[in-house]
Amino acid sequence: MRIVQVAESLDFGGAERVVVDLSNALARNHDVGVICVKRVGELASQLSPDVAVKCLDKAEGLDFALPRRMAKLLREAQADVVHIHHWGVFLEATLAASMAKVPTILHTAHGKYPNHGSGAAQSAKKALRHWMERRVSRHCKRIVCVSEALLAYTVEEVGLKPELLQTIVNGIDVPAAFAPLPSRGGEEFVFVAVGRLAAVKNYPMMLDAFAQAAAKSSRMRLLIAGDGPERARIEALIAERKLASKVLMLGFVKDVASVLKRADAYVISSISEGTPMAVLEGMRAGLPVIATRVGGLPSVIKDQETGLIVPSGDAAAMSQAMTKLASDRAAARSMGEKAYKHVLRNFSLGSMVAAYETLYARGSAA
Repeated sequence: MRIVQVAESLDFGGAERVVVDLSNALARNHDVGVICVKRVGELASQLSPDVAVKCLDKAEGLDFALPRRMAKLLREAQADVVHIHHWGVFLEATLAASMAKVPTILHTAHGKYPNHGSGAAQSAKKALRHWMERRVSRHCKRIVCVSEALLAYTVEEVGLKPELLQTIVNGIDVPAAFAPLPSRGGEEFVFVAVGRLAAVKNYPMMLDAFAQAAAKSSRMRLLIAGDGPERARIEALIAERKLASKVLMLGFVKDVASVLKRADAYVISSISEGTPMAVLEGMRAGLPVIATRVGGLPSVIKDQETGLIVPSGDAAAMSQAMTKLASDRAAARSMGEKAYKHVLRNFSLGSMVAAYETLYARGSAA
């Protein structure tokens, strides 16, 4: 099959990581290409040489010529399958694939719909976009959501028909020779958070929780790896709470594994999530996870077994979870070992690729 993946970019991010891993795995048996709508991004360097990358260099704002330009690329590629990622490019890419008469069109929703603000104008704009999405979705063989919670949200928020939707959880590569990291065993208990510094990740709540826990124990540290629009605010909060000696902002990190080696537990405080790849990477490294009860996180983390689940926005509960793990390293290590085995069994890259290949083949045979 000739398969084209469409994404806004291949900047560092969970959905973009899925596009790269999926494309590389598919390229072993299929002709695979990637179209980046806005820019290419650094993750493109991790694509197999067999995966061709094209970029449309779309500027901000409306570009009514975009579907026509993309359709031209799809016709040149003689695509059998177009697989679209993220709501931001869903409309244009679906229209382009339809114009190019591509037999099989799929879309994967990796998270909730972007928040474009409140007010009557924004509500009307979102309602119009959802109406348009419902109209163009008739061209799709399937809309995939990365968690059951996201599927339910998509039905309720966007109004897509349930029979059009399907869940395929994200998967991560765990090579046969891979083993979880050995216990660090340092004097300090180190928490790590990896991800884009965006409002949806709710880092202020994480800092509140850590400040409460660190006030009870001096042997704690928090590493935050990532960059984004909330960085200045987070740094200001660290200074305001006098946490500079305890919280280390690492900025953007290419080698996430090197950061995970320095940690004893992974923490995520998001107010919305699908199936976050960064959490799967933490669990693959053998780290227990403290996470908020949102989106697909409760289906990834087994509470009290591979980590601890706390209510969204509840800093006190997250602080208690941090204190619990830091005060019982043996329990934390046990949870981390179970987290590794859980990812190995239930969130493998092979299973994700096979599920998508089945959809591609089913659509092409229809």
